[in-house]
Amino acid sequence: LDPKKTGSIAWAYAADIMQRDLIKQAAPRVVCPSLQLVGSIDPITPLAAQQDLFNALPGPKKLGVMAGCGHTYKSAQQRQALAESITAWLNGADD
Repeated sequence: LDPKKTGSIAWAYAADIMQRDLIKQAAPRVVCPSLQLVGSIDPITPLAAQQDLFNALPGPKKLGVMAGCGHTYKSAQQRQALAESITAWLNGADD
C-alpha cells in the first residue's frame, strides 16, 4: 500500500490492518457456517489469500471459485452464477 494514494479507506486504517494477522487472530473464532466465493482472476483478494482464510476457519465452510470473475461480478451471467451459488449453499445443496 502506498500512503500517497487515495481510496475508499483511510491510510491509518490500512496501516493498522497491516499490523495485524487477522487470519491467525480472528478466523479461528468464526464457528458459524461460512461461504467464500472468489473470482478466479480476482487481483484484490486472490484465491491463494482466500485459501489461507478458508484453512483457518474451524466451522462448517465452503470455498467456491467463480470462473472468469475478478473482484466484482460485472456481467449479468456472473451475477446469476453468484446468486445460484449462494442459493444452493443456503439450501444445503453443497453439504
